[in-house]
Amino acid sequence: MTGTLTLGIGTQTNNTPATVTTMRADANGLFLTTFLSATNSDFAGSPSKVTSFSIDNAYTLFFVNNSGFNLVLPTLAFPSPSLLSGSFDWGLPFFFGRKVYVGIDGTSSMLGAGPHWAY
Repeated sequence: MTGTLTLGIGTQTNNTPATVTTMRADANGLFLTTFLSATNSDFAGSPSKVTSFSIDNAYTLFFVNNSGFNLVLPTLAFPSPSLLSGSFDWGLPFFFGRKVYVGIDGTSSMLGAGPHWAY
């Protein structure tokens, strides 16, 4: 796996987003996902974007394949028990293979005022 952490949105030529969809987040930094279709939308419902992903059974990853001790677990996500009913945490795999821009609450960038997620 390779990756890059870039701080700032549009402050340098190497961190200027090309074509991204910006999902405004609520006060907790959350955006919405319709699980079965993997359609993400901002907290108000629009815009939306279908996101490809896969999730594996944690029991299989940890115990059957014994891969939990020597891999990054790129298909592991988990339910978010207390924030929103029926929600889940995308986890680290959400960031693999895509450029994700995070707008921090109270800041502004070329993508708009934070909080938001863009990819």
